[in-house]
Amino acid sequence: MSSSESTRPYQHHVVVVGGSYVGLAVANELLKLETPPRVTVVERNSHFSHLFAYPRFAISPGSEHKAFVPFHPMLAPPHTILRANVTSLDPSSRTLALERVGAGETLSAGVGAELQYDALVLATGTTLSPPGTMPGSGDKADGVKYLRSIQGKLKSAEEIVIVGGGAVGVQMACDLAVLYPSKRNHITLVQSRRLMPRFHPALHDLVLKRFDELGVKTVLGVRAEVPEGGYEAVNERGGGEVKLVDGRALKADYVIHALGQSPNSQLLSSSLPSAVLPSRYVRVSPSLLVAPTAPTEASTVNQRIFALGDVADSGAPKAARPAIMGQAPLVARNIARVLAPHPEHTPAVELETHTPGPAAIHLTLGHVDSVVFRNPRASGTDERGEPRWEGEPEVRWRDDGVEDMGIESVWERRIPGFVTGPQSYHL
Repeated sequence: MSSSESTRPYQHHVVVVGGSYVGLAVANELLKLETPPRVTVVERNSHFSHLFAYPRFAISPGSEHKAFVPFHPMLAPPHTILRANVTSLDPSSRTLALERVGAGETLSAGVGAELQYDALVLATGTTLSPPGTMPGSGDKADGVKYLRSIQGKLKSAEEIVIVGGGAVGVQMACDLAVLYPSKRNHITLVQSRRLMPRFHPALHDLVLKRFDELGVKTVLGVRAEVPEGGYEAVNERGGGEVKLVDGRALKADYVIHALGQSPNSQLLSSSLPSAVLPSRYVRVSPSLLVAPTAPTEASTVNQRIFALGDVADSGAPKAARPAIMGQAPLVARNIARVLAPHPEHTPAVELETHTPGPAAIHLTLGHVDSVVFRNPRASGTDERGEPRWEGEPEVRWRDDGVEDMGIESVWERRIPGFVTGPQSYHL
């Protein structure tokens, strides 16, 4: 951005809540518009979190500090990434209340501040059980310390139980078996349904075959009981048992909880409660507008609040790529339509709509091997609630993986030219 662009007046201000993959994608799409707004991204973490690397770096040592990338160069002034928590939303006045996190250089010296917007984007995502999400303050130092502590515990554990057969559980099981061959036949994954249940059953079969090759044991079709204090309490005691609802018990020196995700929709719970579904996902229209069912709440949204990515109940797969490639550009274009000049008393602006595609995933099955898997389309569900698949899935095997997941290339894409030596990765 030239100096003249950085100092020119901006007619509108768009606030994006959430600075992960999807939030930053929306910010960048907004800056590509013919008449871009001023953009502020509000994020509680000190660094951009490369979430896809967390499960791997909780096992493989040496690259954990690279999973946290500095935000500072990612948006050029006057656009900014502001470290804060959003504590409340007033849709009527289009105002967010903020609370300082850490140093909070861009916030006032007080305990909080207000931020006004012309359009608001919620890209708050979901929270996974650690290590899918980092616990703690959101500081890089705490995240690095946590990952290193898990590495040590997993290395010393003789019997490891993974509860959950989604992507995190599957990938960690394979990584453990590849990095520590002596642990093969001592890694057990428990899943109440089939493996990778959001996908066509062919993916279950592929993963199960890979588990057989690596000596990963499975207990399928039965739930594990969550003990008082959670599985972390078991780990803090140095291990114990994972009890199953059928009465069996599995010895565990360490338990990885890889189940479920919790939508980060708390911001709307008080301001637009009818927009939050019982599942805690955010109700959205096909245009990805937040869609409260209460008329009084709907009138305050006034085509100014959008939600996308994992937090939104859009019908799209819960994955970053569909939101980055499809939803983020659409939301930016819709914001441009809403903020464009319109005659007074113009009815609601016609917006583009989003059509979700089939779920797809690039699933690592060890350091080198992975599979790119795309569901076929489905029409409705059968009597068991399973999708009625139309055709076969697309499957592509890859063997070009590396242990550090190419993390240095992530830094170069996110902040080109920032790295001048190994010390840069510790910033």
